[in-house]
Amino acid sequence: MLTAFLPIMDSEAKSLCDKLEPLADGNTEIDIFSHLSSCTLSTTFGTTMGQNAKEIPEQHDYIRNVEIFLKAVGERLVNVYYFIEPIYKLSKAYKIHDEARRICNEFTHRIVSKRRFEIQSLGEDFQQKDEYIKQHLNALDQIITMKRPDGTGFSDLEVNEHLYTLIGAGTDTSALNVAYTCLYLAMYPEVQEKVLTEINQVFYSPEVEVNIENLKQLEYTEMVIKEILRLFPAVPLGARQTMSAIELDGIRIPKDQIIIFSMFTLHRRKDIWGPDPEQFDPERFRPEAIEARHPFAYLPFSGGLRNCIGHRYAMNVMRIILLRIMQKFEIQTNMKPTDLKLKFEVTLKLDGPHRVWLVRRNK
Repeated sequence: MLTAFLPIMDSEAKSLCDKLEPLADGNTEIDIFSHLSSCTLSTTFGTTMGQNAKEIPEQHDYIRNVEIFLKAVGERLVNVYYFIEPIYKLSKAYKIHDEARRICNEFTHRIVSKRRFEIQSLGEDFQQKDEYIKQHLNALDQIITMKRPDGTGFSDLEVNEHLYTLIGAGTDTSALNVAYTCLYLAMYPEVQEKVLTEINQVFYSPEVEVNIENLKQLEYTEMVIKEILRLFPAVPLGARQTMSAIELDGIRIPKDQIIIFSMFTLHRRKDIWGPDPEQFDPERFRPEAIEARHPFAYLPFSGGLRNCIGHRYAMNVMRIILLRIMQKFEIQTNMKPTDLKLKFEVTLKLDGPHRVWLVRRNK
């Protein structure tokens, strides 16, 4: 499936650059995150549902309410009074949360119902026997046609919840990571030049198509992305529920307890990352440096059996968008790392715009 998604990702990345072109005069200041959000939304809709986001009515209302929903969840996580359901349901925050959830449910329900009807109308012709062809179905079609061992499929509610995961996680997180990367490339022009040199070596002419093999050759670019994910993990907190009683550092934790852990803090531990963990340094992700670290010292996509299923999808999206932006524009900013103030809204947001300006590169 991931290989089949590459043309959609590349097409949306090129469309993004076309929209940025009129703004790339070296003077117009832009919030690069807002432009990237539109791009990753269109990409996610295309890969998840096989549809152009621009052709789906009310999609902007949907994504706006997903953001409201996530913000409400983030606020509830840090307010102990909201842990108590009756108190939370009396609050203004719950009314906002509930309305956003209702709008999102109605939107996804319409899409799922319409697509389920279309698939049923196609009958057996749609049920591909060839596994290679089946791998090229979009994610929604795969979820709808998937069968359990007893022959039953997912209910509309279950499909809706999968769509929340795929659309919500695939849109905001990828846009944030690319926005932070663009900002840091602008702050560190020498790193930006190294990324550009590598890109020009791999994609040496317009005829070179994006595929898995040449994306793998962007090794330094990937090091930069990984360092940004270390400093700014899109989802800075994770949680696990204990399946049995365990002991951590001499403390006994009973079964069925929820443990919350901070990837943001883990990625800044001096005993792991050295005396300057706040410093941006892509060299931390050279193969020999990775080999020397504990495998769970770096968890931008969490880890273990419950790690992020969109890990490779996200890396492909980020590399392709950066590739197309870097080919067309030089990124500049007057911001410094010390200017960045962060806020928690389930995802790790910048409190303010990702402020850059673009300069067209000579052809």
